Amino acid sequence: MAKYEGAPPEIAEAIKQSTIIPGGNMPQPEITFRHGLCSASIFENEFTRGEEKFTVRTVTFQRSYLDKDGNWQTTNSLKTNDIPKTVLVLNKAYEFLTSNSFADACADAE
Repeated sequence: MAKYEGAPPEIAEAIKQSTIIPGGNMPQPEITFRHGLCSASIFENEFTRGEEKFTVRTVTFQRSYLDKDGNWQTTNSLKTNDIPKTVLVLNKAYEFLTSNSFADACADAE
């Protein structure tokens, strides 16, 4: 079963658009939600404590902008109009993490 089957439409679309780039030293997000220049990314981290292995997901948010040289940069600093967009992408991240249908689909895929 695909990870996005049974997920709400917005989350299914975000999952389809997310890509994981193999290789490199930087961890890649499991999924990223975007609205305008604001985004929230979910990272999956595996830990071992004694004999037990467990997974913890974390959420990061950022805003993209063009610097004075025309290069894209990111920041965690928000302008007034960025706040509702950030709330939206963070709500989507929360919905993704707490959606029972998505959790069931992921368990079936493993």
